[in-house]
Amino acid sequence: MGTFSKRWTARLMGSLGVARLMRRANRHRPAVLMYHGVVRDDEKYVPPWMVTESQFRWQMTYLASHHRVLPLSEVVTSLLEGRSLPPYSVALTFDDGFRNNYTIAYPILKEFGFPATIFLVTGYLDTDQALWPDVLFQLLHRTEVEYLDLSDLGDGRHGLRTPRDRWIVFSEMIEYLKNLPVGEKNWRLRELARRLRIDLETIVRNEHDACALLRWSEVRAMAAEGLISFGVHTDTHEILTRLSLDEARRQIVISKQKLECQLGEPVRFFAYPNGRPGDFNEAIKQEVKKQGFTCAFASTGGLIGYPFDPFALERLGISRDMSRSYFKFKLSGGVAWFDKRLRRRGGVRDEGESFARGTSRGRWELETEPVKVALPEMGD
Repeated sequence: MGTFSKRWTARLMGSLGVARLMRRANRHRPAVLMYHGVVRDDEKYVPPWMVTESQFRWQMTYLASHHRVLPLSEVVTSLLEGRSLPPYSVALTFDDGFRNNYTIAYPILKEFGFPATIFLVTGYLDTDQALWPDVLFQLLHRTEVEYLDLSDLGDGRHGLRTPRDRWIVFSEMIEYLKNLPVGEKNWRLRELARRLRIDLETIVRNEHDACALLRWSEVRAMAAEGLISFGVHTDTHEILTRLSLDEARRQIVISKQKLECQLGEPVRFFAYPNGRPGDFNEAIKQEVKKQGFTCAFASTGGLIGYPFDPFALERLGISRDMSRSYFKFKLSGGVAWFDKRLRRRGGVRDEGESFARGTSRGRWELETEPVKVALPEMGD
């Protein structure tokens, strides 16, 4: 659903009283919100999965007035034990471990006294590397190239003259690339960087960049103060179903071991990279369970109701294009309700389809040396 449609639908549902009715009807279904980064209001080249500081402050103000913000552990324990939660309960989570979680979001959370859980991509902390969708976004938005010529690869020329052009190319490209095997995806990313004339090593220029990741010292500092807890999001954030089961198991195990070594305590919560249907399966859920996790989170966009799967708990993705009315409508459960009915009617297409069409796979598969970038989910 486009930004205009989101805002129009949310305003209409609010004016008709639908949002208020759905909020009341779903008051006993907890919401787990999925954030990524929180950036300065004047930040340039910001990926859509990050919100601005002013947006985040308004959202926390709204939650303080209309919801009960609880630790994720309390929500999970109550669900597993069958105990009632207060009406309008909410838990806050952040995926990937961006440094702005510490520098911008954390002071605001402390101001409100709101607990939150950060799911870390453990292999990228204490590095100057970025997760690959952030890299892709920066490549397409920083480049001075006005046309991306992929005609020799069977995909024509893509205009990059306007912000809308760049957004369309990015949206198609990321959905296509994240469904590829890891080696092929990495080669394509390097080839795109070459054609866009940007050095991959310059994407994270300093620790204040929007896509810079946390330091372990900052993780330990937040953990020591007690307001923030941590879970894992694998070691390199590759989608687990794109890997062999042995490699998926290794991603789960090593990320848990790294975080437990840093914190000196068991890690109970896991979040699947990308987290959509097809990004995890029963075999992967069993591996997560075997490693001692209490539960695992997807990003399927709904409130948690009964019955539920402890290893596929739903979350609501929060992005920068949300108006205030849309944020409220999403919290009410209204967006998930409408999305499910659209899917039943076959109204959802494959977002990566147009970029995939006509691509010369043989030419793209020439080289598969890994590149040191990884994948965060697009979320809801």
